Amino acid sequence: DEKIARALNQSLGAETTLSDIDATSSNGEVTLSGSVTSDFDRSRAQEIAERAEGVVKVHNLLTLTSPAAELPPVAAPPPVAAPPPQSPDADDMQDAPAGS
Repeated sequence: DEKIARALNQSLGAETTLSDIDATSSNGEVTLSGSVTSDFDRSRAQEIAERAEGVVKVHNLLTLTSPAAELPPVAAPPPVAAPPPQSPDADDMQDAPAGS
């Protein structure tokens, strides 16, 4: 059983989309646990397990997760600084009454 689990984990780990799967075995019955991002990957893992030498039954406990759920959180952009206060234009100064 240990040999079956080790071989399966190696086969599953070789495929990028199946590398988060853990396979255990007891009396030739394999249990697949972990998560995948598509039904295709879930079926592919089942197929690999069923074809492994010594496997008599497969319990597929894999869960589907959204690919976005596995992405790291995106940091908020830094705050934008307020523009510096503008000094009055020279043109505006010409229109100002004298003595001000």
